[in-house]
Amino acid sequence: MEIMSKLQAGVMGWQEKVDGKSFGELTGHDIAAALATIKGDDAPSTLMRAKYCDDPREARRLLARINGAIVTSTRIMEEHRAHVAMLALHDVIVPNLCKKCGGVGEVMVMTLRVQCKACCGSGIGRHSDAHYIDAIGCTREQWRFTIEREFGVLMAIVTEWELRGRAAIIRALKNF
Repeated sequence: MEIMSKLQAGVMGWQEKVDGKSFGELTGHDIAAALATIKGDDAPSTLMRAKYCDDPREARRLLARINGAIVTSTRIMEEHRAHVAMLALHDVIVPNLCKKCGGVGEVMVMTLRVQCKACCGSGIGRHSDAHYIDAIGCTREQWRFTIEREFGVLMAIVTEWELRGRAAIIRALKNF
C-alpha cells in the first residue's frame, strides 16, 4: 500500500492497458483507499498492485497466492506447479495481445463498430498448446487430459481476483 500511495495514476499508465478503459483522475491515494475496501481476501488488491504498479514484492506475494490456489483448488501434479504458477502470473500481468487487431478489440468506422473476430472483441489472443507445453515442461497428453482443464480453473480464480480489484477501483471512481 505504501508504494501505491506514493504513485500518481498517470505514472502507473492506467491509460495504456489492453481493455482501453481508464481509471480517470484517481490518485495513488485514491487507488490505495479503493483497494483497501476489498474485505476478506487480499489477493485482488495484491494482483492490482502487482499488475498496475509494477511492484516486484507484490508480484512475489501474488505468485505465492497463485501457488496456494493451485494446491487448494486444482489437481496439478507437484512437479508442474511452479511452472504453472509462473505461467498464470505471466498471463495475468502481461496478457497476450490479439495478433489480428493488436489488442484493440474493436474499431469505429464512421458510425459502425467493427469487432475483431479473432478475439471476439476482447483484444486478448490465445497462446498455442505448444506454448503452454514448453512453458510447463509437460507432455502433450498431460496438457490435454489434465493440466489444461486445471489451468482453466486456476485462471478463473485469478480472473475473479482481478475483477474484484477492478470493481473496487470503479466504485472509488464513481464516488470521485
